[in-house]
Amino acid sequence: MSAPKTPEISRSPGLPASILGQPAYFVAGGGYRGTTADLDATVARAAELLRDAYGMDVTIRFNSDRKSGGAFLVTSETDGFGYNAEIGICASIAFRDEDERARYIERTRQRWADHPTIVANSIAWAESCEPGKVSVQAHIGAFALTDKSLASGYEDDPARGYYHGEAATIEDALAFVQANGSLERVREWQALTAVAHFLVKGGETLRAAKTVRPTRSRRAR
Repeated sequence: MSAPKTPEISRSPGLPASILGQPAYFVAGGGYRGTTADLDATVARAAELLRDAYGMDVTIRFNSDRKSGGAFLVTSETDGFGYNAEIGICASIAFRDEDERARYIERTRQRWADHPTIVANSIAWAESCEPGKVSVQAHIGAFALTDKSLASGYEDDPARGYYHGEAATIEDALAFVQANGSLERVREWQALTAVAHFLVKGGETLRAAKTVRPTRSRRAR
């Protein structure tokens, strides 16, 4: 008998994006590593905690600007948009350093010069962010969230409502996803999706068969 497979941690190189089924010629989630060592180490540690707590493979993803990313349980053999994103721990920084924050403030003043309220609110937010500080978030997707009243995205749509909220530490984020995320719900959704896909493909095959007319052989004269 072969030994059980040891759960692995992998890093995603990103996914080729598409719009309405056509190539968009850019890669989504292609950051691979965090823009600072602290950010990258935080997500790497989150991946270890998830792997050890659930005994499952974990994938690390970073957005293309490399300032935000997360570690997610691998719940599907298929990878793509919307897959393997149901239970995770994320981390982000607003600005790498003081210079980046200063550039952001200057660009905001120039871009929104005719909208003083936007400028004031944006600058107030920027000044409230500590450059280089890593923030941690717990993430539970729509199909894993057990209590829809916790939804922080698409709150008015139970089918899409997900949770993405701040946590004091990665340990706190882990405790939150364990308490409020359900792998069983994810597997139920995957089973229903598989059945629906089977029925759709079966219907397409049946319609195709009905449109094919048998050819008649000609008699030799």
